[in-house]
Parts: sequence; structure tokens; C-alpha cells
Amino acid sequence: MSQWQPLWDSLPVDLRRKAGQCAKIVWSVIGKVYINELDHWWHEANLSYIPSVSPSDPTPQALVLNCIEGEPDQPVQKAHYVVDILRRRVKVCWPEIRYEPIPEQCLEIVDELEQWVRGIPARAEAARRDVAARMEEIRKKELERKLEAFAAYEERLKTSTGLNRAPTSPPQGCCLVCGVKLEPCKRCGINSCPKEGCRGGGDDNIRNCAIHTTQFCCGACRSSADWRDRHLATCPHCTRTLCVDDLIWCTGAINQSSPLHEPKVLSCKSCDATNTVGRVCANTGCPKRGLRGFAAEAETCEIRTCVECANHGIECPRHPDTEWWCNSCSHMGSPICPTCGERKCREDIYSQCDCGTIDSCRTCRSRARWNPDDFASDEEEPEYKDTVAIRTFRHIECPGCYWDARMCKGCISKEMTDCDRCCDWYCQECIESVTCFDCGEVKGCRGCIEQGCPECDMPSLRETWEEAANYDYDDY
Repeated sequence: MSQWQPLWDSLPVDLRRKAGQCAKIVWSVIGKVYINELDHWWHEANLSYIPSVSPSDPTPQALVLNCIEGEPDQPVQKAHYVVDILRRRVKVCWPEIRYEPIPEQCLEIVDELEQWVRGIPARAEAARRDVAARMEEIRKKELERKLEAFAAYEERLKTSTGLNRAPTSPPQGCCLVCGVKLEPCKRCGINSCPKEGCRGGGDDNIRNCAIHTTQFCCGACRSSADWRDRHLATCPHCTRTLCVDDLIWCTGAINQSSPLHEPKVLSCKSCDATNTVGRVCANTGCPKRGLRGFAAEAETCEIRTCVECANHGIECPRHPDTEWWCNSCSHMGSPICPTCGERKCREDIYSQCDCGTIDSCRTCRSRARWNPDDFASDEEEPEYKDTVAIRTFRHIECPGCYWDARMCKGCISKEMTDCDRCCDWYCQECIESVTCFDCGEVKGCRGCIEQGCPECDMPSLRETWEEAANYDYDDY
């Protein structure tokens, strides 16, 4: 037997309102309970059906309107009344199972619901035909575009080389000279002969990536004035034409106002087997390092800093070969210790927050006669131990994803949120926001949200639907 499928969210707004009115009539006539407005817990209605197995018969196997009630003493919902629309009867599920006729006020509504459900297969078939027609239209337009591109190629070739199509020429879509299949430029879409040195390529100079051989780009697009439109570029060392994500780039943006130079290729990844081309900022969160989608169509490129741009950064005086900081991250490269007021090397930093500030350095901690690892204060004022002012960032750990870090007090309030129920601190990704009908919008961790509203213990909407979906309707 097929599975039950929910229909409540698929109903038109007007028909959903009528179905809700039908449920309220059932409660008032059969249960003698007068309901002013339905909600998502105490009194809820939903429509479910089992589709027909016969393509020629749209009549569903079953169609019911469930009148669901929530229990006050435990987070469970049960169907009190099940309106069997096909059999025109109402099943009373508890306290004892019995059957009642559908109230007369609901007959017109259930007829309309049944008629709408019977039309589901026809509407689905109409939608399928509409999608097929649109796909066919797209296919025709694509074919027309290709024919226009082939005609434009022959016209360009006639203008540049004087070649014309002859009866013995290769079929349309192939080079008029060598017969190779024409390939489109990834950016502008023109078609041309990809064979190097062939006269049939004309002035298009289309080339493909040496690694991804199906990616082509014409000469005009490879030398475009706007570097963001270049899909292929040439390595200055091996002179191979490659995709932008196979190359190492320098953006030249030493600051936001005046870039030092236009983005340029430093090397390809094959030529830089030893990772010696360019410099990489020591800040792992720097936007000028690593993989960034800065080119067209969000292609991912490896970004480094050329020697010319590296002169605008700073080096660690003790480790100039391994630690270099760009001008945007220079404040993190040599931070000032809040205790001694001196700029510190990375090896002397005890912990550093993402904002760039550090707590007391290791040198200052060695002067204090206590174990700094046992101290995790987040107070504004530092603690004094033997006349040495020691400030230590608070160690924060998210119980949801187990991410942990030492953070300053300002960043804790920005990056972390406390759960309204368990009062633990969670990162922004592990905190969920739900709407309670009594308390409004509340925030909590996933574990507390699963248990219900963090303030009034009302079950969440997700739990309500899962409990209703798991209810056994086979005995209606």
C-alpha cells in the first residue's frame, strides 16, 4: 500500500481556510468543543491522502482530514477526529472508537476537497507537458544560436582570409580548411577552429586549457581589458595556456583605495612545485591568501603576493623568512602586549583573538608566580600577581560543534550566543531561532529546541509535525 502524503501546505489558500472551518465544525458538532481559531498544537488540522495506483482512475485510495489535538501533560499530539472524505464519515478515535456521519455544514466543503484531490493527476500531467514544451523551446533556441554562430564564423573567415564555403567543404560546424569541429569561446561564445596554425582559425586565435582540454577561450577574451572576464591565462614560466584556477595570482590590492598593479599571473601550480613563488600572509584569515573566488563565474584562484607588493607588508624581525604580514594584517603581525606594552613576535604570543589583540605574552607570564593556564578571566580589568598585571582571554568551547578558542570579551559577545534554556554559550551556527505562539521568537541550541520552547516548554513546530506524520491512520 502506498504511503500517506500530506496535502495541507499544497492546498490553495481559500480551500485551506474552508478545510479549517470544516475541522472546527467537526469539533463543535461531534465533540461539543467550540474553537475560535486553529493553532499548531492544541487544535490543528491537516489533509492527507494515498494516491491512486491506476493511471486511468484519479480517485485516491484514501482521503482524510485529521483533527489533531495536543496533550497538556506531555509533548504528544493525537488525532481526535478523522474525517473520511471518501466514505463520508467521521471516525472518533478516543476515548472509544466510533463512527459519526459528517455534519451537513461540511458536505459542500468535503465535496470541494475531493474534487480538488481528484484533479491532482491531471494538474501534474499538465505541468509535465508544460516543462517538456519549455525544454523543447530551449533546445530550439540553442540550435538556432549554434547555427547563427556557425554562420558568423564563416562570415568572419571570409572577411579575414577570403575563404568561401564550397560544395566540397566540410559540413557546417566544422573548419572550412581542416574539417575539425568548431569550438565555442567560454566567454563570448564565438565558434572557431581550435587547431593551432590552421588558416581556418582566422584572427580568432581560440585556444584551450592545457589541462582541461574542453575549456576554450578566444584571443580577444584572453587579453580583455577587464581581468575579471579572463577565463584562461598564460603562465609566464612554461607559457602554457591554463584556466585561472590552475594559476597563482597576485591581485595587487595592497589597500582598498589604490591597487599597486592590475591582477597578474605569478606562476602555474606545476611550475611552483616547491611553493616558493610569492609570499603568503601569516594570518590564516587574510583575504589576500589561499583560495578566493575573485574571477568571473566565481572561479576559485590561489592568491599570493608578489615581491613588489610584499614590500608594503612587515616581516617578523626574528623569523623574516617564515613570517610575513600584509599591510592589511600588519596589526596582527606585531601586536602589543597589554602588560609590558611591547610588540611581540608570534613565538612569544600566548593567545591571540581573531580581532588581532593578544593577552599577556609568555615573557610577562613567566614573571608571575602562578600558573597562568589555571586562570581564564574575562573581566575588563587584569589581575595582579606579584605586581605583574596578567590578562588572559577566556577559553570558549561550543558544546554543539566542539569548536573552541580563546577570545576577548568584545568578540565573545559578537560571535557567541547563550541558549535561553541551558544558558550555555554556542556559536552562531549551532543556535536556532523558532517562533513560539505564546512567547514569540526564542533562541536556543538544537538539543533544547528539540525538547520544546526554551521558555514555556511548548513543543516546537518541527516536533509537532513529526508526531502528526507518524500517527497510524491505517485503522481509520
